[in-house]
Amino acid sequence: MDISFRILSVGDDPDFADLVVDGLQEIDDRFEVLETANPHDGIEYIETEAIDCVVSAYELSEMDGIEFLKTIRGEYPELPCILVSGQESETIVRDAFLAGATDYLRKEALIDTSGSLTTRITDAIERGGRTVSRSQRAHERDHRAALFDNSPDPIMEIEFDGETPIITAVNTPFEETFGFEASDTVGQPVHDVVVPDEERGEHERLKRQVFERDSVETDVRRETTRGVREFHLRVIPIDIGDVSNGAYAWYTDITERKERERVLGELHDVTRKFIRASSAEEVAALAVEAGRDILKQPYTHFYRLTDDGRRLTPIAATEEMDDRFGDLPAFDRGDGLLWKALEAGTIQRYDDVQAEDDLASNLPIRGAIIAPVGDVGVFGSASPEPAEFDPFDRELASILITQMEAALEAVHRREALRVHEQELERQNERLEEFAGVVAHDLRNPLNVAVGRVDIAQKDCDSEHLDVVDRALDRMDELIDQTLTLARSGQVVGETESVDLSTLSEQCWRNVDTAEATMRTDNAPVIDADPERLQHLFENLYRNAIEHGGEDVTVTVGGLDDGFYVEDDGPGIPVEAREDVFDTGYSTNEEGTGFGLRIVEQIVESHHWDIWLTEGTEGGAQFEISGVTFAGR
Repeated sequence: MDISFRILSVGDDPDFADLVVDGLQEIDDRFEVLETANPHDGIEYIETEAIDCVVSAYELSEMDGIEFLKTIRGEYPELPCILVSGQESETIVRDAFLAGATDYLRKEALIDTSGSLTTRITDAIERGGRTVSRSQRAHERDHRAALFDNSPDPIMEIEFDGETPIITAVNTPFEETFGFEASDTVGQPVHDVVVPDEERGEHERLKRQVFERDSVETDVRRETTRGVREFHLRVIPIDIGDVSNGAYAWYTDITERKERERVLGELHDVTRKFIRASSAEEVAALAVEAGRDILKQPYTHFYRLTDDGRRLTPIAATEEMDDRFGDLPAFDRGDGLLWKALEAGTIQRYDDVQAEDDLASNLPIRGAIIAPVGDVGVFGSASPEPAEFDPFDRELASILITQMEAALEAVHRREALRVHEQELERQNERLEEFAGVVAHDLRNPLNVAVGRVDIAQKDCDSEHLDVVDRALDRMDELIDQTLTLARSGQVVGETESVDLSTLSEQCWRNVDTAEATMRTDNAPVIDADPERLQHLFENLYRNAIEHGGEDVTVTVGGLDDGFYVEDDGPGIPVEAREDVFDTGYSTNEEGTGFGLRIVEQIVESHHWDIWLTEGTEGGAQFEISGVTFAGR
């Protein structure tokens, strides 16, 4: 069989490919149809196969038909492409034309067995091959005219007279939008009709670009019958009759979309202000100001729950509301629409509050949005006119309230943290005072006693004096440990990078280690208070030697989120592992029972965690986690 045309069918609906195949091959065996459901695979077919025409569905899974068409046009501007849609949409028709579709079909047309699809494809291929007949030019004009006449967007057809673009036709939406009769615009230069003075420079730039047969897309502002509006302008070069220097100027109104983007941008700015707010009152004031500017209503306010939730009290209001109403009243539980919204837990939108609430019957307020702000209070924005709020206003109010709730929660957390920090500061002061008392009031009489014992030992030889001397040494050690314990629990302020390999070895030299051995294993660099970290290592070393013997081996190594200190001694029984951190707990009669409590205090002051487990060789392993590594 002689195959004259190779057609690529792209559509993820199995019926679509069947319709294309049935519409072509059963009528005309000149066509070979290649099928794919994936537009990306379709691009590969175009790159590797000799495709004469693409028939693509608009409804595709990974991208719509317009995007697929634009992708093709970027690499294959002359390849005939027919777009098929199951939707009846002028917008799709317009976008297909602008994206460069050779032709457009409704899906129902594929069912036609009269050869319609065959004709459309052969015409498209011939036009793509530039064998354009008079009838085909007429077909193009008819197709273009249908788009021109049926588009809901304003379009004007222009032709260059020299370099001056002259209007040759306008559609009905153009007349309605810009207020010009076609008879008054046709034959006039474009810049005399729709281009305002402030955009003449931009118009000249676009004019040169279109004159050189380039398409143009840009955003412009134009005066319309509804005031100044924003449009997305697309200028597409076309052939008009036998003249190849024409273009369509296609205006799509984007005013509402631009306004939406602007308002959402303002909401984003409000979020940044909320982050910097230091009090609930400041958050309320910012929310009220934002509500006035974004919802464009002067009567905006925020009421907070007070008196254990029995009353709504005004906290913030716009200046306009203060000037109009003076001091705002508080509302007891159940009174008015504010309480109704709070109890409903959802945003309430009223076309006319006077018809809803007797309390508002004498107020110059009609339309209103009232929204609960978590369990904190109620936000409201009102208008002197009825039904002033639309669904988009409700959406904006919802976003603002969500931001406000988050900001109030953040302020609450910061205030709670400040209170906690103040309490910790007072606790640190008490601990410091206690440490001073211990250092001064106990150390001085202890020093006197030590001195007297030294004198007595020179005067006489008594075993009782030796016992007293050892007891005084014990007291001195207890005082040192008590001072360390008092200060180790204070919250760490400034930290610095500490290399545990270096610090752990320094601490080892500060302890009477006898024949014991210390080694490090990939010990990390962490952020910590080096002085207190030194006490931690020294106490863990003493604990290992005290319980593991003079020849114990101690290892300091790194964990995924911290470090560990372990020994190869006898270990600590499971049932005793929680008790070892208690103040005064010790299995050694000579021990103070403060060492591991000090370790735990130092860990907690850094906001770390400590676990006692069995070591790799059966000894005790202390794991410290939640540590911040330096540079992270």
